[in-house]
Amino acid sequence: MAVSSPFFWLCSCFSRAIRAKSILFTSYLNSPIARQADVVLIGVCPEIKNNTEASFSRLIYMAIGDALYTRLTLLRAEQYQRNLQDLREALAILKS
Repeated sequence: MAVSSPFFWLCSCFSRAIRAKSILFTSYLNSPIARQADVVLIGVCPEIKNNTEASFSRLIYMAIGDALYTRLTLLRAEQYQRNLQDLREALAILKS
């Protein structure tokens, strides 16, 4: 958790600056990261030590994130297109 906390904090600050909401997938409701997120989705499975089960757990979280992202892009198609254009322009500046 120590590695991801500063990264999430930075992302959280950025998202607040652009008035976006942050969504966190975690198994730890009372973690410092969970207190910073706007929406917290709790995984109810116990700590997984087996690599196959851990991979399956990550795939489930990725599928949920992908479904949420896809739904939002469908609901807000015009905003999505504007954001995508802004992202492309920002990336072009970074590449130059």
